[in-house]
Amino acid sequence: MPSPTKPVLDYSYTSYQQEQQGVSNFPGTNMDADLAELVRSADETIDALADVRRSDGKLKNQVVTPDALSPATLALLRGDGPTGPTGPTGPAGAGTTGPTGLTGATGPAGATGPTGVAGGVGATGPVGATGVTGLTGATGVVGPTGVTGPVGATGPVGPTGVTGATGIGATGPTGPAGATGPTGPTGVTGPTGVTGPTGATGPSGSPLPRVATAASSATPTPNAATTDQFDLTAQAAAAAFAAPTGSPVDGQKLIIRIKDNGTARSLSWNAIYRASTTVALPTTTTINKTIYMGFIYNSADTKWDMVALLDGF
Repeated sequence: MPSPTKPVLDYSYTSYQQEQQGVSNFPGTNMDADLAELVRSADETIDALADVRRSDGKLKNQVVTPDALSPATLALLRGDGPTGPTGPTGPAGAGTTGPTGLTGATGPAGATGPTGVAGGVGATGPVGATGVTGLTGATGVVGPTGVTGPVGATGPVGPTGVTGATGIGATGPTGPAGATGPTGPTGVTGPTGVTGPTGATGPSGSPLPRVATAASSATPTPNAATTDQFDLTAQAAAAAFAAPTGSPVDGQKLIIRIKDNGTARSLSWNAIYRASTTVALPTTTTINKTIYMGFIYNSADTKWDMVALLDGF
């Protein structure tokens, strides 16, 4: 049997996969990789077989060495025959020991032993070098153009144009005044009605906001009984706001306005001041900027709730 021929891949399943638009689950790349691995394994097997076998099917010359043969086979190859029988011992001489008898003739050579078993197959030769990489498959056809994206949203409507001037029509002439009718007689004066009860006196109004002002304070303390707005105009130290004095009523409002003296000052607050989860109480001033805070008293919770905060004026 001649030496086997190495297999050659002549079809690219990867190219086939690229040509099939829309058939994304065909494993062309994986199939080509598996076939390439089978070809590599077959090539290595053929190369290894060629190390010990000729193209006519027989073993290569000089591949069977003495260390591959059994001791019996090596003896046969050297021509080692069996040892002949020992000759008879001569009679014992009287008196002194007689001379040594002649050495018997060497026995005939033994028959050639049977041919030894064939030596084992030699060790597998080294793996041959990896073959050259095959040519890159053809580039797949260009996929179809994707669909056009949706039309963008309509832009905002432009501002309304200026209203034209109102036309000036001429005012019609005033009609003539009618004649004054005669004055009727004065009626009889009716009796004076009973005076109603006097109404309760309303609360004293505060037409203007009551403003308390200080240049700076380390513990600012507004007085809710006399103050609607509390101002710090040039805060020169850290300010720890204390709880307002007085007896505030539910819904009463208090505005606090702060400006530092050119250096940012830290701000801290008594627990009676409360902020929402939306806007936190400020913890520092902004240099040379005015900050406003609006509070409303919540008598149910005994808290001054901050409802407004604006900074940077």
